[in-house]
Amino acid sequence: MLREKDEMIASERFRRVAGLLLYLLCIALFVWSGIFSLLATSILDGESSSVSNVPINHVLYGTWIYPLHAQELFYPGVDKFIIHPPLHYYLVSIWLQLFGIGAWQLLLQSTAVGLLGVVAASYLIRSKVGNTAAVLTLVLATIFAGLRHPMVSARPDLTFGFMYSLVVLLSFLLLHNYQGSKGRIVAALLGVSVSASFATHWYGFFCLFYLPAAALYLVWRLRTEAWKPVACLAIGAAAGVLLWWYLFGDDFWFGLLTILLKGGSFLEVIRIPFLYYLTFLTAWPGGKVVLLGCAIAFAFCCWEWLRAARAKSPISRTAAIASFLALNIFLYELFFFFYVANKAPRYSANIAILLVAFSAIGYFWVIDLARATLKNRAKVVNSAAAALGIAALLTSNYVTVPFSIKSVGDVMGRSLHASMREGLSCGVPEQATVLLGSTGYQYLYDRPFLGSMRLYAEETIPQPTDWSLRGLIRYYREGPGVNYRTAEIPYDARRQSIGDRIDVMVNADNGHGWQSLYINPSVWKGKLKEYLAVTLIDPNAYEAVTGRVSRFPNLLVTVFLSEDNFEELTRQTPCATLARGLHHIGDNVVLLRYDADLRQRRNLMAGDWLQFDARAKADYVEQYLALLGGAASVIQPGAIDILVDWVDQQFEKKTGTVNDLHGGTEVRTFGQVVDRYFDADGFKAIFSDAAWNSGN
Repeated sequence: MLREKDEMIASERFRRVAGLLLYLLCIALFVWSGIFSLLATSILDGESSSVSNVPINHVLYGTWIYPLHAQELFYPGVDKFIIHPPLHYYLVSIWLQLFGIGAWQLLLQSTAVGLLGVVAASYLIRSKVGNTAAVLTLVLATIFAGLRHPMVSARPDLTFGFMYSLVVLLSFLLLHNYQGSKGRIVAALLGVSVSASFATHWYGFFCLFYLPAAALYLVWRLRTEAWKPVACLAIGAAAGVLLWWYLFGDDFWFGLLTILLKGGSFLEVIRIPFLYYLTFLTAWPGGKVVLLGCAIAFAFCCWEWLRAARAKSPISRTAAIASFLALNIFLYELFFFFYVANKAPRYSANIAILLVAFSAIGYFWVIDLARATLKNRAKVVNSAAAALGIAALLTSNYVTVPFSIKSVGDVMGRSLHASMREGLSCGVPEQATVLLGSTGYQYLYDRPFLGSMRLYAEETIPQPTDWSLRGLIRYYREGPGVNYRTAEIPYDARRQSIGDRIDVMVNADNGHGWQSLYINPSVWKGKLKEYLAVTLIDPNAYEAVTGRVSRFPNLLVTVFLSEDNFEELTRQTPCATLARGLHHIGDNVVLLRYDADLRQRRNLMAGDWLQFDARAKADYVEQYLALLGGAASVIQPGAIDILVDWVDQQFEKKTGTVNDLHGGTEVRTFGQVVDRYFDADGFKAIFSDAAWNSGN
């Protein structure tokens, strides 16, 4: 009897130790894969590149403005940056001050809150639900792109998601800990978390509703004694808002008013289907797995409430937690559906931490039910669950890729951001004023610049005529530039907006901030000349390791110099003596140096190309590649046919006929069309390794 008891104790101890080790292993796997993605995502894309201007500008100059965006034109009368609240960017600026300016430093805040939020959620799930549910939370978080994608974003979405998760957690704790000093502490912390959510993202307006809801609950439970925790709730909420007001002054109040007035116009201007937002669950990696778990968890909640109603007994603690998560997720999605205009799937970040916890409870319920049903085959159930979990991990790039690279040093050694910065700096004179698209800003942030968004705003956003407070309120109420996203800007107007204000343009063919409008040759021909370009040799190798999901190819960045003083500007650049052709920089970066012969061939237009016969097209491509690569011998077999087909397709279907949404078409030169191929698929299929450093 004693022996059996000892064996049971030993077995239980082994089970607990094994469970703890499995839990810690899953934490290590999740944290390592998150750090790997952070280090591997060494190039910013989309809006991450644009908003990086805010913390970088704060670190370099101590000002809280958004010059790349030209905020003073989009939001007249507001001096401080208000497109997003400041908390996330303030935290990013601290990381920049600690570790310097670079890609991973700009993304570190989002990665840190993603890692911290999920690990904390798993710990709470482990203590309240069980070890299996905690392990499942970590597994789902590791493979779920709806979480992993915003973990490598410079935007505030995941920081808000973390803060909102705190609001939900503290609200749940307040339901059971509303009395005494503990209740006052929880209420104060809830108030602080609500104000922190509001100070992170304007979607924090939704979180403000938690304050009256919590106050009403306290009054219902405590009656006349409720004033103490309610006061603590109010003090906690006011603390963050008052600090924000102190730092921003009157811009705080007018900024809030501006956002409320202008937010309504966004609902008219931006029409994105809710189903597109849900692609983070239906199309992104790991999304369907999380969605299935959420569906099971919802069914579990319904079943538990029906069972409790029939039995007239309380629901289980697990069902209570799942129900509370479901309620908060539903309320947030209701707000998002009706009041948010930009329904992009990246906003998965706002509820991602809550979703993986909720989904994990669904799978935990299935496993628990299987164990209860098959009591004599518990080991089979555990083995099957473990096998499915391992399969989910091993089929995810977020798990397999980090272990296919030898070490963190290999990823750090890539230094793609530093190499791109080196290559572009080589083509820009030290004191030149640069027209910067959002893609190029991350590399040339310390140069005098004019942003493409400023040029766009100057043409499309009417400015107030009455700068009094009443006049500004009237201005915003009337929705200035409500159709600015699709305003027509003729080519001549684009050329005139550039005028003689710049010496250099650094731009990409896609990306954020209307930069593509100014890379159109109908705008720059006769004003600027292509000097060089910098991009990745193999963009697919980079895409395989980055934590990002969706992007338009915009890695290739071109440097243009003013045609009026081209020779003088060329002499002022570090690349003045660099030979024509391809030059290898770092591990996976190449610089394309253009001369007069290459520019002549690059500037061929669609009408001339389409008049060529098949032989003439092949000869033209071969001669261009031979000039670029240094010799015909470095061209890969089949490369000419690949590019002829590509250029045919682009010229026939993509350029000259595709509306650029602003009164023009996506006109491109032959060289720019070839660049589109390099941007999307790289150089591996076009040039042999002998081409690198082959400038002649």
